[in-house]
Amino acid sequence: KAAVAASGVASITGANGVTVPAGTVLVRADGLRFLVTAPATIAAGSAAVALSAESAGASAVTAAGQQLTFLSPVVGINATATVAAGGITGGADEEDDESLRGRLLARLRAPVRGGSASDYVAWALEVAEVTRAWVYSNWDGLGTVRLLFVMDGRANAIPLPADVAAVAAYVETLRPVTAQVTVAAPVADPLDFAIALTPDTAEVRAAVEAELRDLIAREAEPGGTILISHIREAISIAAGETDHVLASPAGNVTAAAGAIVTMGAVTWS
Repeated sequence: KAAVAASGVASITGANGVTVPAGTVLVRADGLRFLVTAPATIAAGSAAVALSAESAGASAVTAAGQQLTFLSPVVGINATATVAAGGITGGADEEDDESLRGRLLARLRAPVRGGSASDYVAWALEVAEVTRAWVYSNWDGLGTVRLLFVMDGRANAIPLPADVAAVAAYVETLRPVTAQVTVAAPVADPLDFAIALTPDTAEVRAAVEAELRDLIAREAEPGGTILISHIREAISIAAGETDHVLASPAGNVTAAAGAIVTMGAVTWS
C-alpha cells in the first residue's frame, strides 16, 4: 500500500474579503509543510482552509489546536493558523514488508472464493491505513454483510466517515452482485486505567502506556473482551516496572456489540 498524505482543515483570521489562494504553504513548528488545496476568503474575520500535507506519510498527522504559520506572508491575513476540530488526519506511511508479507500469507491461506468472509477482510486491508477488519455474514437477513474496520495508526484507531466511504467504494467494485454490504466504523469504547507504579517515573509511565496500547491493538475487536490478566501482564512487562497496583479496571472488559475497546486515560497514583 502506497503512502497517503494527511489532510484536514485549519482556521485563519484576517481582513474581510481577503482570499488565500490554493497552493499557499503553511508550516508546522517542526518544519513539516501543508498546502492550501482550495481558495478560501475571509468573512466575519475568519475562514476555514482545506489543507493537504506536502509529503505523504503518518508524520503529518496533526492534532486539533496546533498552530501553523504561513511560509510567506499573505497581505491581510494573520500569520498564524489553528488546526480545526478533527485535526489533520489520514496520513499513512508506505506499507512495510512485514505488513505486506502478512497480507499475502493470509490471502494464500484463504484464496478468493467469490465473496467469502475472508474476502471482505482482505479487501478492506487493501485500502490505505486499514489494519484490522471483521465481517459479519447475514447480520440483517440472508445475503447481508456487515464489514467493520479500524486504522491503528490513528489516535484511537476509529475511522472517519471519509474513510468508511473509501472502503465502501472499494469493496463495491469487488463484492458479489447479490451481496448487500454495509461498511461501518466500530464505536469507540475508551478503557480508562487507574494504576499505582513502582517506580513511578515518567519513563516507566510511558513504557506502561505503550504496552497497554499494544495490548489493545492486538486483542480488541468489536464486541470483544480484554482480559484483566492480560492487562496486568502488559503492565508487568513494561520496561523499568518492578511492581504495580491496578485499581481500575477491576475485571475483564467487554465491549458492546459494534463497539471496540480503545485506549482511554490513565490515572496514576
